[in-house]
Amino acid sequence: MLRRTWLVLPLLLALLIVPTGAANAKLVVNESGTLTELAAEWYEDGGESWTWGYAFAYTMNRETRIEFYTSTETPLYPSEPDEPMCWEYSYTYAEGPGTLVAGKRFETGYAEGSLQGWSETSIWCEGDWDEEIGVMNGPTNGGDAFTVDVTIDFAATSPLYRQKGSGSFKLPGEFNEHYRYSSEYRLGEAEIGVDEETLHSDWALLGSLKYKYHLNTKW
Repeated sequence: MLRRTWLVLPLLLALLIVPTGAANAKLVVNESGTLTELAAEWYEDGGESWTWGYAFAYTMNRETRIEFYTSTETPLYPSEPDEPMCWEYSYTYAEGPGTLVAGKRFETGYAEGSLQGWSETSIWCEGDWDEEIGVMNGPTNGGDAFTVDVTIDFAATSPLYRQKGSGSFKLPGEFNEHYRYSSEYRLGEAEIGVDEETLHSDWALLGSLKYKYHLNTKW
């Protein structure tokens, strides 16, 4: 599940991954900016199969990226008593540049992009998980990636939520880190277009985060 800390944790993890220098070298990092993100997730129980996935778009440092993922699990029941129970798994993942537009006070939002995609289908059976592996379509096995057009159309159903906070960690003369942030967002619904198909999300979120981060260390 997406949580109300959705904007904070990925950003802080990214900021903490900084280059390390030689021993006793001094490293100073100062970062500030605004991150805007539109995220949606869905789950569908089709009786004979289950499908879940997510789509999100974010703009940071004037660059917008979009990701899409969907996975379907289908049980394959044995036709004979001595045959194993199997499951068929299939997924599609796509990523690439795009555009993201947030409406006034995050009441609406829209993202779109033409993304590079990969797909895989595999069958796994009890007792021998490597019995049969499906064919993967994508660069990972030398195949060709495909292009998929993805859109995310958001409509808010909640009031505007606001958060702010700060944190620090310090070892005198060795390490000094501190940050502060403020965020605004709304929950809502979204329609996700994937080429000619449309998916519905009952759990979507649109908002932004403003942050300042400082790191000074000899490590």
